[in-house]
Amino acid sequence: MEFKEYYLKTYASWLGKIIGIRLGAPIEGWEYEEIVKTYGEIKYYPVDYDVFAADDDSNGPLFFVKALNDNSDDDLLTKMSNVVLNYVMDGQGFFWWGGEGISTEHTAYNNLKKGMIAPVSGSHKINGVEVSTQIGGQIFSDCWGYISMGDPFLASDYAKKMASVTHDLDGIEGASFVASAISIAYNETDIKVVIDKALEFVSEESNYYKIVKEIKEFYYNNPDDYTKCLNYIIKNHHYGVYGGICPIISNTALMVMSMYYGESDFDKTMCILATAGWDTDCNLGNVGSIMGALVGIEGIDEKWIKPINDLLLSSSSIGSLNIDTVSNTALEFCKIGYKLKGLDILERYKKDKRFLFDLPYSTQSFRTNSYRYAETNLINSNGKLKVLINNGYEGYHTNVYQKTYYSPSDVYDARYDPIFSPTVYPNETIQFKVCNNEKLDLSFYIYVKDYENEYISEEYFVNDSIKTITYKIPKDIKIICEYGLKIKYNTRIMRSFIEIYEVEIVKGYDYVLDFKDLFYEDWGLNFIGESRKNINQLVNVYGNSFLNDNCLNLEEAMVIFSDYKSVVSKLEILFEYNDDLNMEYCFQVKGNNIYKSIMIDKNRVYFVDRVNSVKKELIGEINNKILETSLNLRLNIDVKYGNIEVLHGDVNCFKHSFDFKSDYGCVAIKNNSKNILKVYKCMLKAESGGKK
Repeated sequence: MEFKEYYLKTYASWLGKIIGIRLGAPIEGWEYEEIVKTYGEIKYYPVDYDVFAADDDSNGPLFFVKALNDNSDDDLLTKMSNVVLNYVMDGQGFFWWGGEGISTEHTAYNNLKKGMIAPVSGSHKINGVEVSTQIGGQIFSDCWGYISMGDPFLASDYAKKMASVTHDLDGIEGASFVASAISIAYNETDIKVVIDKALEFVSEESNYYKIVKEIKEFYYNNPDDYTKCLNYIIKNHHYGVYGGICPIISNTALMVMSMYYGESDFDKTMCILATAGWDTDCNLGNVGSIMGALVGIEGIDEKWIKPINDLLLSSSSIGSLNIDTVSNTALEFCKIGYKLKGLDILERYKKDKRFLFDLPYSTQSFRTNSYRYAETNLINSNGKLKVLINNGYEGYHTNVYQKTYYSPSDVYDARYDPIFSPTVYPNETIQFKVCNNEKLDLSFYIYVKDYENEYISEEYFVNDSIKTITYKIPKDIKIICEYGLKIKYNTRIMRSFIEIYEVEIVKGYDYVLDFKDLFYEDWGLNFIGESRKNINQLVNVYGNSFLNDNCLNLEEAMVIFSDYKSVVSKLEILFEYNDDLNMEYCFQVKGNNIYKSIMIDKNRVYFVDRVNSVKKELIGEINNKILETSLNLRLNIDVKYGNIEVLHGDVNCFKHSFDFKSDYGCVAIKNNSKNILKVYKCMLKAESGGKK
């Protein structure tokens, strides 16, 4: 399959899932009668979310597929087990934490923490049949269809393995069915053919196989009215028949019903399934994936696509990866798919933090601040972002911008505990490639915003040729929340446009994170009605982190921050020594358990190279005569030149040379002690260019 065709199909399928999640989220858990009484037949999004926050249905596929990026010598089942521990915060975000023995994922996560790996961690012999056959087995499995490039055998194999981390029995069969159906749909046009072929990847002895066959038979005997089938399912396959919070068989019956009665039409299928109720976001997400692959982007009405604005927010433990776009994450799936086949992707798509507009409806989450004196809109047009200027008054301006950090006030809700680190940082360079074919009298600027202030580049003029304009972000800005292109009207302009060909962020941060400047963000009530507050920019992976005495306090805790796609070259941390000190300053963090660090354990200094298991090397000791409780120490790590220093003021307490290998990843701080670790500030510098 040619890369562009593969990318477009994957984008349509992934977009179908995102549409399904957004469509089903506000009516999740509703019964059919409640939906019809409230909304009638669903024909549109029930809620206008604008910026839709994280959801477990998209978290899983987006991050579980990263098991295939694990370069360790572990077998695939071990890698898939580890990927859960590497991207999920303990007890917060990502999926539903409903309690051990109730929530399947919560139960399996605790098993993984105890040292179990798949298939034991998800086994019905450990967790019970009811827990192991809930819907989560299939809702995260879409990614294996995406990366299979139309190979259902590969999709089924990987889906079963990943599902066995958390599920068993019909939970695994469901993963195989969904992943293989998506893979098959890449090359089919009839949903009935897709279902029949996908069923070949399901055990004939399973309840899953039987329910698909049962609904198929009912459809062929009653093909004209889906409500007859729906009433049959409600009577014979309701939740009480199978038990648990969200049984897979009940919901699969609805999914299969909608696909048969939807007759290969995206709109019809999705509206039937939304109206049917039960676990609407999960069901619609999976069916949206299958149908998106089947009908392609041209078969999806733009009424579903435009409200998404190409934005995808998540709630993993890597905050800077939690802000992304549908089109860019689809590209990541395709990169993995091509890698598995030993193929090389097009050069155009190799750079990270490059925003292209090649796909239909792709806006890369850019928005415009249209108002009375600058009426503007954005559309994707022939691979470019077209800025439509309906009416611009002289002296006024338009901002075309992308959010790089989301605060609670920026999102609709906090269903699955979204938490973020910025995606753009001080000292990085922003590039816009702009074309002014209409030769409009405009001035162009690049700007960035923190919480309160705006910082603007020099003035640029662009004629009819394509011009790249740039802006290097000042180092002294504390946080970048937004950047964009400011377009000033030097005369009245109506019924015209300019075009943006691409946008790129040239990585290379250089900034100070002073913890006295951080604060708590109130995210309000989450999915189960609990209030949550987080320290801005930091992801608390586990343990207790809090602000006090103008510093960050860690109590047996780990926090991750900074940019995943940057290559850190130099870092420094100012902290307070205590008698039970055991702290790590981590860099090249690719997951909760994948990083390098310098550990200080009392007076001993170690180099830690962790890829799930810990490799620790003693590299020296700090002079005990210098150390005392409440002493402020500064740890300097020069990754590029291989130098490590511990200082008290100007006094050098420890110095060592070490051969580090340059690599990308976040930065983190770990306190392995019960004594509170106080951290005052971190200084970070990255190489120019970022992840290769």
